[in-house]
Amino acid sequence: MRPFYPLMVVCGIVQILAPSSISIIMRQLEISETLGGLLQMVYFSGLLLGTLLLTRLMQRLCVKRLMLAQVFLLISSLLLSAAAPRYLFLLVFFFISGFANGTLLTLPAIYATSLYGPDSPRMQNILYGFLSLGFVIGPVFAGLIARMEWSWRWCLAIPALLAIPAALPLALAGLKRLPRQKRLSVAVIREVLSFNRSLFLGLVLAFLLYAAAQASVTTWLVSFLEIERGMISGTAHLVLMGIAASLTAGRWACSYLSRLIDPFDILVAVSLASGVLVFLAPLPDSRAASIILYMLLGLAYAGINPFLIGYAARFPAGESSAVITAIVSAGSLGGVFFPYLVGLLNEHINPIIGMSSVSVFIIGVILCVHWIKPHVIDTSTTVRERMPRGKEAVQHA
Repeated sequence: MRPFYPLMVVCGIVQILAPSSISIIMRQLEISETLGGLLQMVYFSGLLLGTLLLTRLMQRLCVKRLMLAQVFLLISSLLLSAAAPRYLFLLVFFFISGFANGTLLTLPAIYATSLYGPDSPRMQNILYGFLSLGFVIGPVFAGLIARMEWSWRWCLAIPALLAIPAALPLALAGLKRLPRQKRLSVAVIREVLSFNRSLFLGLVLAFLLYAAAQASVTTWLVSFLEIERGMISGTAHLVLMGIAASLTAGRWACSYLSRLIDPFDILVAVSLASGVLVFLAPLPDSRAASIILYMLLGLAYAGINPFLIGYAARFPAGESSAVITAIVSAGSLGGVFFPYLVGLLNEHINPIIGMSSVSVFIIGVILCVHWIKPHVIDTSTTVRERMPRGKEAVQHA
């Protein structure tokens, strides 16, 4: 999995690109939050399309060739976005960037699931920990650009240039050929539903709501801190960087803890903590209190994404790629619409209400986690009883 790690960092920078740079673009182009929110919407629309088509592309190209082709598309589209003469062209090229990043984010998860099987939840936390590391680096560039008052175009050009050296380890690596995967289709979805309907629907809905929550927070946090808490331009990006650092640390911590504790029990704990923190974080008048609560939020919801994807290993090997594709596609769908709705609440009602309303999505995640419980653990056991079983399962794998 190591050849994927540098590229996952760059994918994280691109994933956080719209949230970290949206305030810069809005200010320099003098556009409203309604128009600015379209940047995140078109990115996730492209991500959704790229993810939906992934299993079809996997039937034509091996993992290595497909990854490198999408790297080339990502670099090209980001550079064209940076050179866009109008906002409309920026939206079009950024859609293509989302398409390429959809493959680059999802294919390593499919590879890890196929390679590691029952140990997939732990490996997904390691893999997505490197993605979160990109979330740390991205706001650093955005904050520097804001403080130096450089053009917003550098926000797009820098990750494009970083993708070139990041792809070299992958280009030189010898990757194992995956068994032929079934492409995402109505027929395959029917097979998945017949195998375990509740688990599949629970995972898809939970990931959709989790992605909606995370995208909403990251999209509007910088604007919220600058407008409502009076933080200067560029400094608010450091808070976004701090949340991303918490997210990275949280995912690697979850990877370690999953050796000792059943992943489901960790998932329940972090989901409950996330719901409380995302509701409370915007409420204090104190700038420091809000920042601390948002940092803790990053630490809390770190494991939700990897653990949900890791449960795709519960499905037959030939169908796991289609399950992961469906889950990530649902997340893309959540990132398309819900941050835009939160932006409308921020603009037309109240930013504090808008940011606190994100807790509704996490409540939905908690309900979904309860829904899938009988399908991922033995409900007759206690948390303490499951701990040695989880450890034994990892050692056996």
